[in-house]
Amino acid sequence: MNFERKTFKKQKRPIYRLSVADESEFNLIKLRERFDHPPKGDGTASLRAAHDLDKTKSANSGRLTPEDYPRLRQQWYDEFEDMVCGTKPQLPPWREVNHEIHLIDDTKQYTYHAPRCPMSLRDEFYAKVNRYVEAKWWEPRSVKQAAPLLCIPKKDGSLRTPLDARQRNDNTIKDVTPLPDQEVIREDVARAKVRSKIDLTDAYEQVRIRNEDVGKTAFATIAGTYVSNIMQIGDCNAPATFQRLMTSIFRDVIGKFMHVYLDDIFVYSESIEEHESHLRIVFERLREQSLYLKWKKCELYADKVDCLGHIIDDQGIHPDADKLARIRDWRTPRNYNDVQRFVGLVNYVGSFLPDVSAYTGPLMAMTQNGTPFYWRPIHQRCFDMIKHICCSTPIIRPIQPKTGEPIWVICDASTTGVGAMYGQGPTWAQCRPAGFMSKKFTSAQQNYAVHELETLAILEALIKWEDKLGSTEDNAKGVLLRTRWLRQGIETPSKKPSKSDQATAEEMPYALSVGLGFPRPAQLTSPYLPYSELWDRVRTH
Repeated sequence: MNFERKTFKKQKRPIYRLSVADESEFNLIKLRERFDHPPKGDGTASLRAAHDLDKTKSANSGRLTPEDYPRLRQQWYDEFEDMVCGTKPQLPPWREVNHEIHLIDDTKQYTYHAPRCPMSLRDEFYAKVNRYVEAKWWEPRSVKQAAPLLCIPKKDGSLRTPLDARQRNDNTIKDVTPLPDQEVIREDVARAKVRSKIDLTDAYEQVRIRNEDVGKTAFATIAGTYVSNIMQIGDCNAPATFQRLMTSIFRDVIGKFMHVYLDDIFVYSESIEEHESHLRIVFERLREQSLYLKWKKCELYADKVDCLGHIIDDQGIHPDADKLARIRDWRTPRNYNDVQRFVGLVNYVGSFLPDVSAYTGPLMAMTQNGTPFYWRPIHQRCFDMIKHICCSTPIIRPIQPKTGEPIWVICDASTTGVGAMYGQGPTWAQCRPAGFMSKKFTSAQQNYAVHELETLAILEALIKWEDKLGSTEDNAKGVLLRTRWLRQGIETPSKKPSKSDQATAEEMPYALSVGLGFPRPAQLTSPYLPYSELWDRVRTH
């Protein structure tokens, strides 16, 4: 389902009717199947499709003491020592997936600059060249044109040799293999009781290149020109190839007890016994494929795991402290590029930041084509408020579908956008945040009446988290929203909502119960304050 592009699956849509139950309540009822509404009397406005879930299965966490972890890690190291002592000096085997290079124009000529290497890295570079040539990973060859090989130090000071293949990449047919959803990976890992992270060493260089494409890999170094028999860092299609390889190896277990994102493998289980068997499956398949590990970066039985830029522990998902520190320490932007980099970093941790779009919106408006760059007081205020929000971020806990607790979506609309939060708990005030969302309305949507904006806020929140809430009636759901203007606009509708808004609303399989006594979370989407009184109340629980 796509909200803005007006593309919807053809299916039997539910029919809704808005009826007045009494002076204090409105009901939006699905006629084909009626839902039970939550109990009245708490003065809240709620949207809730109630359904009993399976009772939580008792499971032994199998949590060991920290003193036991080194022993367990050493056992795995001893058993799979052949995989953790570095790659063997020989060509990788041919596998189901091998790298291919398809050029748009095979005759195109490139203009390259001369290769360079810092003095501090030259000894290590020459040693690497000799090692790779002996292993037949690289072959000396005279070529007509060659991309420069760069020499860059890694975080640990060792040598990294990416290829400056920008011109060749522009002439390459792109592999559009998608990467896995990072949010899904983090949530699955966070729900588990036992977690491990496995990292491959020089992952790209463990993949063969087709023989007919080896000539296209020519590169220049300070030691001459070479071609590569292994996949190169800098090739635009290298991530897609490696992801396809890992997916082909673990296809039948991905999403069951492990996820793989490029060279990062995450294994998660409900008990130590399960984790032992899951790790064995992963290690044995890696051994069968002659894929080698970087042991010092593997985290087995970890209490805290760095999962794709976020930290996961038993409490939930935390934003990376380094990224938050970078936001707080960011200097005042001086040009468009500074603004774009800043907003990009903020959006990366946006699921932890309530209503952040209220402040990123004015900043992004500066980057529109033809808009002169002028840093005004409103931009500085938004810039400072984003930093203030980053000083106190919540811990996100993914939805646990087996607990039987209702899922709450708390949302509000202003004249410019929508802010929402969803979480799980016995009541709306005790729900544990599972994510935040904020979005700016389009210019057409901003012309809607207040009650229509409130309804659109519900719609945007349900679309955003449709996969989390579930698309059928078999999941417990609840929505809490500010609807004090809903009654006012029922009999005096203003501008008719767009067809896409109407069509999307018709497809949402939910029942709406609206009470007028709920206190308005006025600052949830306010352009002045970062937190609402509602969020403060939820946070205190």
